[in-house]
Amino acid sequence: MSHNIKEIKLVNYTLPNMSSSYKEQRVYTILLGNGIKRSFTSKNYLTYYLNRVNADLNNCLTEATELLGLTYMEYYKTWKYLNRKTIQRKLFDAEDYLNKAVTKCQLPNGNHFTFKHMYYAIDNIIDVLTTIIKYKKKMNQYMSVNSMELTLNRIENLKTKLDNIGIETKKPPNGGS
Repeated sequence: MSHNIKEIKLVNYTLPNMSSSYKEQRVYTILLGNGIKRSFTSKNYLTYYLNRVNADLNNCLTEATELLGLTYMEYYKTWKYLNRKTIQRKLFDAEDYLNKAVTKCQLPNGNHFTFKHMYYAIDNIIDVLTTIIKYKKKMNQYMSVNSMELTLNRIENLKTKLDNIGIETKKPPNGGS
């Protein structure tokens, strides 16, 4: 029995144009959806970099999925007091965006849309958590507000992690360039 694990795997980059007289066109180039652009003279280094980016994206996907689950749980504790249609739509959209980050990552614009879908999912989770926190504060339920604010802090930090994916460009262990 095989287990299909959902994972993000970016595969798009531009090949070097070795016939160009411009040095900047004789490199492998990758553009990520968070605006980071990197160029490499070695395909080994590009592969190493892509593997690191994909690992970081999958860590973010795992954390976003966990935080979405926690958000669903908090929603169900308060669903009868809140605007269900709006919150349910945002939760459904967050889940849908996380799925799209996985299923559309290898399409021609996958590098861009993977990040875009992750950001949209995170924004929806933030909106739902903020709505529930406001309600719980209004009802003086500060014990649960504290834990929800920690969850909100985690999801906001996750957005920062996404912003920073691909910035660091360490050399691969074998010293490729």
